Amino acid sequence: PAEQIAEELGEVKRGKTVPILGGSPSDEPTPPQRPPPRSVFETHIWNPASPPAASSHLPSSVSHSLTLALTRYLQYIRRSHWETDQVGIEEICDFLFQFPVYKLVLGTFEWDDAQSWVEKNLGPVLGSMPTLKTLVLDSYTLSHNILQALSEPRRTHSGNQVGKVLNLKNIEFFRAKVRNGGAGLRSLLESRVHSIQRLVLGGTIEHESLAWSSIQESDEVVDWLKKNIYNICLVRADRGAPDIMRTLLELQLELWDE
Repeated sequence: PAEQIAEELGEVKRGKTVPILGGSPSDEPTPPQRPPPRSVFETHIWNPASPPAASSHLPSSVSHSLTLALTRYLQYIRRSHWETDQVGIEEICDFLFQFPVYKLVLGTFEWDDAQSWVEKNLGPVLGSMPTLKTLVLDSYTLSHNILQALSEPRRTHSGNQVGKVLNLKNIEFFRAKVRNGGAGLRSLLESRVHSIQRLVLGGTIEHESLAWSSIQESDEVVDWLKKNIYNICLVRADRGAPDIMRTLLELQLELWDE
């Protein structure tokens, strides 16, 4: 039966069932023909004003290994099929605080103002995820604001609820633009705010000559990273983060086919 298969897949692929917070305009609001198996949680959670116990939708098998990918549509509340209202970062963070997020993905979806939104809101978003251990950023310039948000000691909270101090273990930068020879990235890691065990890095780097080139093994900052990070993985400059939407679709199809 589908429910049993879902439970088994939840154990085997527990990190691969990925709700996309914010969804997309074409995803809502038509209900499925039949409810999904209880071990697969909702793909899209559109509304930060949805039921308060949103985390109750999650299966126990993924309760501590949840991966979330944020899209720009998280900024809106759907009032009806035709009407939406924009919400502020505080409402978004109160909503996110409900979820046991292990991995956060930003940047794998079309989002025109992604750079400015993340520069402004990355700190509060991180502050709403007490269980977060892995951060994935795809196609961002590692600006002062982004690195500063990562460098500041941060105690997670939502309203009057106070969580533990955020401590990332893994950071993945895909298609990144690294300024000033990687000085800012080095300062982030030297701050020891997070106990970084694994760093994935790919993209382009700005040299003293102000020229840009793909990040290479021979770059000075890479040599420093190898000496100071337990596990560093360099990837091609044009390689993006794994396509988690496709992984989710494949998993859902397997379940529905059964």
